[in-house]
Amino acid sequence: MTISVDDLPPAIRVGPHDIQFARLGAADAKGNYGTFVPAEQQIQLQQEYSSGSMAAETVLHELLHAIFAVATVQVKQGEEHIVSVVATYLAQIIRDNPEFVAWLKVTVRK
Repeated sequence: MTISVDDLPPAIRVGPHDIQFARLGAADAKGNYGTFVPAEQQIQLQQEYSSGSMAAETVLHELLHAIFAVATVQVKQGEEHIVSVVATYLAQIIRDNPEFVAWLKVTVRK
């Protein structure tokens, strides 16, 4: 069984930006589950995943890359600062993206 990500909302608000969901190109899809492309403000994903948990984990992984880029988080800032910034952005994402949260809750169980 494979899980499609076609039912993801078209975009997700991260801070002041609307990050689009898009498909990975064929060449990129062979070596990546997903990628965040800052210059294009896109999270690019494979068309299908082997499970809902894999799809959800990949989207969350790339979403964290988007948070790091938007918030300009750097490792040298230290753990407590990074956790504080990421928590703030996660709260904002959950508040501002109810369709995404609903997708995540359903998909992670597939």
